[in-house]
Amino acid sequence: MKQFPSLGVPVGQSGISGNIKIVNMSRLKIMAFAGILVAVLLAIRLFCGVYQHDEYPESHFFIKHRPVWKWCFHSPIGMSDLKYSDLTKEQQKEQDYFDKFISKRGMSR
Repeated sequence: MKQFPSLGVPVGQSGISGNIKIVNMSRLKIMAFAGILVAVLLAIRLFCGVYQHDEYPESHFFIKHRPVWKWCFHSPIGMSDLKYSDLTKEQQKEQDYFDKFISKRGMSR
């Protein structure tokens, strides 16, 4: 008979081996569930987003056409008479994101 090296107990005589398998299987299930949960949350974060309508004070949930870490989108220009060149670099980047993901997709009309 095989023996556990650390316990010195034969494998088949006590219920120890069954308990070890149960512990390992439950740990495996927990790790698998955690991995799947992380993957789903990451997919939601990368492929979903919220945008603020550029004219009305409304927020809308949408699905992105490509994965981007950015979650909230808004237009710094909005419905004002500002020009793209009047914006700061950070605002231009935000406006570019809004144009790529919202305006060119026909969502904020």
